[in-house]
Amino acid sequence: MRKYRLFLWFLLCVDMGLIAFFGLREIRDKMPEKLWLIAGESGEYDFSLPFVMQLESDDVYALASQDPATPADEISIDLQDPFTLASETVGEYKAKLSLFGLIPVGTVEIGVMEPKTLLACGTPMGIYLHTDGVLVLGCGSFSLFEGGTACPAENILRTGDYITRVDGKEVYEKEDIVEAVQRAGERPVSVTIRRKTSSTVVSVTPRKSADGTYLLGVWIRDDTAGIGTMTYVDPVTMEYGALGHGITDGDTGKLFSISEGTAYPAEILSIIKGKTGEPGELVGMLQREESNVLGTIQNNTSFGIFGQIESLSDSSDIKKLLESGERCYPIGLRQEVTTGEATILCGFEGEVCEYKIRIEKVKLGSKDNKGISIRVTDPRLLEKTGGIVQGMSGSPIIQNGKIVGAVTHVLVNDPTRGYGIFIENMLGAAK
Repeated sequence: MRKYRLFLWFLLCVDMGLIAFFGLREIRDKMPEKLWLIAGESGEYDFSLPFVMQLESDDVYALASQDPATPADEISIDLQDPFTLASETVGEYKAKLSLFGLIPVGTVEIGVMEPKTLLACGTPMGIYLHTDGVLVLGCGSFSLFEGGTACPAENILRTGDYITRVDGKEVYEKEDIVEAVQRAGERPVSVTIRRKTSSTVVSVTPRKSADGTYLLGVWIRDDTAGIGTMTYVDPVTMEYGALGHGITDGDTGKLFSISEGTAYPAEILSIIKGKTGEPGELVGMLQREESNVLGTIQNNTSFGIFGQIESLSDSSDIKKLLESGERCYPIGLRQEVTTGEATILCGFEGEVCEYKIRIEKVKLGSKDNKGISIRVTDPRLLEKTGGIVQGMSGSPIIQNGKIVGAVTHVLVNDPTRGYGIFIENMLGAAK
């Protein structure tokens, strides 16, 4: 009998463990890591999850309690049912989660932001980035002066490393490394690299190549440029966000670590129409003159690039819109996004136009830049581009009079469909 009871207890523990495991996975799929509210407005949620949420601050309250003065530790919210939260106070808060109100499973953050209105742009922009250090693309052998081949950097430097110093002197461009290696000749040089989040110093001995120059046998890059779409400008701070995804190196596939960047106007020269298996593209040109600088690029993140508008010409559409107040929308948080009709703003032929799309799915628990599944339905856009093409990333998504996100990806096997990022994720990354 004792063994039987122990066996039952074992089965019960296994069952509870499985319930907790699958419960946590369900949270990840359906519930965001952070619930956002706008101060002075209520947020309505419906997760249909078997969890109970316990608020930890009186500054956030559940309207279902009917009394904002009710102490937070006396409010239990059943996430199986729709509920409404509200707050008057901007800040960061937390709430405890428990499975069936019995098994603690962690916490969820609650962020309360000030009401914000953004200019929805949809404007093509030129992007120039300079790396923070010199990026290592890979290593390769070369012919030696005395015959044979060598690759001095092999198994020492790795793809994705950033070279920041050579022989103790800071390097900013490829030419800085070339000059330092030529000075060293066949003497070992100390190379300071940043690998992921840590820095280390390695030693590499250059070898004399067939043409008489000294080489390390490493491919490097110090800048990149391209075309994208500006999503929004904050009319108060003149800060902007664009793309909805980060800029990665085409060879390493890794996010560029940048020291500085510049935003320019861009002229779209042609459109390569998308079709099944072949994503299309906006072919454009950066108007990269000093007099044309729009502003700085300060951050390159997985949720977009962000910076500051510094100069707008009198003929700039952005300046005209800011002065008129047109296309300025309040932000719509993810709990407000619904399946159904919406629009995107894109600029191809000298002006920004609004095109119809359909939001097919909203993934409330999304922690990446693919929380909104969209389909292009506007015949005009389908005729021009075939759907979503490269260069449209960052096109703002408008629904119910609010800016709710931005286009980020296209499905290669169906260019009429793609993904978008929630606007709150972009605003959070901008900080």
